[in-house]
Amino acid sequence: MLDLWNQIIYDLNGSCNTLASVLDGHNALELEDDTEFLAYLDGEIFCCAACGWWYEVSEMSDIETDTMCVGCEEDY
Repeated sequence: MLDLWNQIIYDLNGSCNTLASVLDGHNALELEDDTEFLAYLDGEIFCCAACGWWYEVSEMSDIETDTMCVGCEEDY
C-alpha cells in the first residue's frame, strides 16, 4: 500500500497532472476518497492554488489564505 502511495506522490510531484488522472493511471481511483491516503498525501506534497503544479511541502509559502508555492508567493 505505501509503495503505491509513494509512487503516486512521485508521479504528481513536479507536474501539473490532476490527482484523478494519476490515480486512474494506477487503477486506484478509490484513493480519491480515502482519508488516510489523503492525509498522507497532504503531509508530503501539495498542489499550488496559483500555478497548479505539485510541490513538496517544504516549498509551501507562508501565506495562510491559499496554499501556494514559494515562487507564486513572490508574485502575490
